[in-house]
Amino acid sequence: MASLYGDVLVGNEIRLLEVLPGNWADVLTGRLYKADTSQRYTALSYCWGCPRNGRKMEINEQVAPINLNLERALRTIRPRTESIVLWVDAICIHQDNLVEKGNQVNLMYEIYKNADRVYAYLGDSLDIEPTAAQHDKSFDRLGQIPRVEFRNDETDQPFTDRFLSGSWTHEHLSGTCSNSDLVTNLFCLLRVCASKREVEQSQIKSLLTPSGHSAQIDGCHSVAATRALFKNLRAFTDSSWWHRIWTLQESLVATQLTVFYGHLSAPFELLQDAAYIPEFLLTLQNEYQQEWDVFVMLVNALAVHRMMGIPALIPKCSARNIELLRTNSTNVPLLSLLREFRYRGSTDPRDKIFALLNIAPDFRNSVSFTLDYGMNVSHLFQQVAIYLFEGTGYFWPTYRDLFRNANSPLPSWVPDWSRNGEMDDQQKFSGASGTVLFHCASDIYYDAEQNQICLKESRDTPLVNSEGVQQHSSRPSSEQWFSWLPNGALKMSALRFDRVAYIQPLTSGEDMLSKIGRAVLSFAFNFLSHKPLDEVPYGPLPLAVVLMRVLCGGTKWKYDEAGVNPEVSILESKDDIKLFQMFVMTLGKHWRDSWLERRLNASWIYRLFGFWNSVGQPSLLTNIYGSKLDPKPFSQGIGNFKAFGIVLESVFQASGPDIALAQQFSYATEGMAQGRTLFYTEKGWIGIGPPITLVGDDVVLFQQALCPYVVRRTQHTTDEAYKLLGDCYVDGIMDGEAYDKSRLREIRLI
Repeated sequence: MASLYGDVLVGNEIRLLEVLPGNWADVLTGRLYKADTSQRYTALSYCWGCPRNGRKMEINEQVAPINLNLERALRTIRPRTESIVLWVDAICIHQDNLVEKGNQVNLMYEIYKNADRVYAYLGDSLDIEPTAAQHDKSFDRLGQIPRVEFRNDETDQPFTDRFLSGSWTHEHLSGTCSNSDLVTNLFCLLRVCASKREVEQSQIKSLLTPSGHSAQIDGCHSVAATRALFKNLRAFTDSSWWHRIWTLQESLVATQLTVFYGHLSAPFELLQDAAYIPEFLLTLQNEYQQEWDVFVMLVNALAVHRMMGIPALIPKCSARNIELLRTNSTNVPLLSLLREFRYRGSTDPRDKIFALLNIAPDFRNSVSFTLDYGMNVSHLFQQVAIYLFEGTGYFWPTYRDLFRNANSPLPSWVPDWSRNGEMDDQQKFSGASGTVLFHCASDIYYDAEQNQICLKESRDTPLVNSEGVQQHSSRPSSEQWFSWLPNGALKMSALRFDRVAYIQPLTSGEDMLSKIGRAVLSFAFNFLSHKPLDEVPYGPLPLAVVLMRVLCGGTKWKYDEAGVNPEVSILESKDDIKLFQMFVMTLGKHWRDSWLERRLNASWIYRLFGFWNSVGQPSLLTNIYGSKLDPKPFSQGIGNFKAFGIVLESVFQASGPDIALAQQFSYATEGMAQGRTLFYTEKGWIGIGPPITLVGDDVVLFQQALCPYVVRRTQHTTDEAYKLLGDCYVDGIMDGEAYDKSRLREIRLI
């Protein structure tokens, strides 16, 4: 292969591959030559796939090995009567020459940006075939099927008319509807959704639901046809193209992006316009709605740089902003991209950084980094973390950033970006969502009117704007607040605040609120039995309100009229009553049976709920519910447990079914609490932190940090050496109440 490449490419030189015309089954042949990005060419975006089962291509009269996925991509896009000039990374870069590879990877942003168009090959829709042999046979048959080109304009009308006529459902029933036909029908469905015509969407509802006209012919075949259609949608979203890190840059900078899938092609704008929740979908089964949600999420993930730190909201982003990100990606910083797309995979861990460098302008304009595939992975990730500390001006790692494999060789303060996480990981470890709105260091304060974090010495210089996007224009202090040591340790100034005394893990997944309710009940009983009122910092404030604030991460979520795009802001004291109501309508209902099984005393009841004041009369409840409460149970005394159960039941009934309020708390808890650990400290402070928190861990405040952190002192060391576990929320100290610069001491994070 070395003789195929000749001299190493230098400067802005690239190679282009001219693929000669041919029929589907003809041998792939082409010509490789030197060029530059000023010439006209099409760039190919695809996934390499498994290197095994390789294929061959004749290039410059030599036999060159190519992988299976590339062979199929080239056969799919090769014209039959004319040549096509392509840039294909696997062929146009000498992969065995690390110097050339690094230089060419650094040029890829310009290569894809300057291409006339980008062809994205997503596969062939045949992965649902049960065996490899059947898959290959079906792929060969694709060459006999006429190609279908959607253009997202009126020329698509014949395809959508046939789809809406319902004839394909009859073909499916008779067994004459092939998988390729179903792919065409799937894109017809997307095309109709993209047009947003009410009449056509009403026709879709009739086609896809058993109550429609198709059910009059056969009571089951519309259900079977719908199932087959969404099975193909699932295969489409399962394509590895959606889940690899390099395809992100390739799709974002493309001037014209065309998707190829099997025998079909369509502009990406068609997918973009279809990426919303159509009304007819609500009449289908939940499994179909979930598969559609995945489609919306994947398309919008390329389109919208969502509010940082709230990963669960990807499916709720606007579908109309793809062009904003594609044409204005200069506003997307590296940290946001690393967080949002960390679930995307790569074979080489360095590519999790390299693939984002050129679409992150803050990084692209830096002269301190070079794409060097000879660089040690650990050193690269440390270098990126240090760059972000300096660029943002504050200490930002969260547990979601730090989430790593157990055997990761990285220092504890360095995020393991190499982990090819699932999308769910973003939801499981999103507890740092609200912490960007707080300030635990003396140099930073929160401007409530502007909803942004500013520097105390320069109150017109925000660090974080209302969308949670870091500003990189300045550092918050000229003081050097950390030192990166040669052994990989990070030396910082920190205030050791308190030590964890008790933990209660919180669950995630199905029936989350019910499980969290039971966990919080256990936590509350332990807290009340071990921490007398005069030993806790919250005074007579009902414990239920403190727990609500902790579970919400100190944030409140306000939704728009459509129930999407929440505005997240910090809680205030005036929100305590609403927090109590949220508790009653959500977690509180899981407690009723448990109260009667335990011996409660009056002080516990008062501390938890604030049911009675010092003279035995309702206090907080009266403010909330007034005359709605039945007064009789109160007169029976607070020591009567049966009466207490009646009181609690009266509270539930008085609350009423405020679904919107309960949903707000549900979303806030899902984003802030699930999968984390509830804890209280030796001094009685209540917080929520990383799931790996243990009794004996320390809560610390770092200089230039926006939130407290949980750390663990290492064994067998004589100095202050700790491992960083992640961020935490501790109610009552999030606005700098506990920060005292005179108490800072130097520690090492290793």
